Amino acid sequence: MDKPDLIAFSTDLRKIGVEVEKLAAPIDFEALERDCLLEKVGAWYVVPNLDRLPDNARSKISGMKLERGRVLVKFKKVSEFDRIAKKFRKLGAI
Repeated sequence: MDKPDLIAFSTDLRKIGVEVEKLAAPIDFEALERDCLLEKVGAWYVVPNLDRLPDNARSKISGMKLERGRVLVKFKKVSEFDRIAKKFRKLGAI
């Protein structure tokens, strides 16, 4: 029986941990609104141009709909990712 490649596993775990930590970083909604990249409308945000939205914010979109020719999005709560990131930190993976 082959032994597991613990170095590869550790490397993969660290890569996943880095991505989780990126997802745990908060979105600066005020800056995005100031730069006209988002506009708050109720529980949703109007996004005039999805391509201009930073990767940090785009990766946290949890819902999207088209309404009156406008793209509206909702975002995942950062706390969900922060909880997972804390577990990775505890393991020493990040």
